[in-house]
Amino acid sequence: MSAPSIQAPQRVAGTVDEAPAKRPVSPFERFGLSGRTLDAVNWLSVALAIYVLITAVNVIGTGFGIATGDQAESLFAFATNPIIG
Repeated sequence: MSAPSIQAPQRVAGTVDEAPAKRPVSPFERFGLSGRTLDAVNWLSVALAIYVLITAVNVIGTGFGIATGDQAESLFAFATNPIIG
């Protein structure tokens, strides 16, 4: 006796077998937030992230200035020309 052959199901044009795409989930939804409150918290978190980024760049720039002393300006003298920089 031979084993029965197993065939893959055939797809019909125009049908979708996958589940519908889910919308992105905000991390704050886990805290039970929804609606306008969720929107406000999402925008505040974006503003906070931008603030942290700008502060980090400022701290790195200050540290670089301290590390190089007065030479920082001469190190980047080539960048005064926007084409070359």
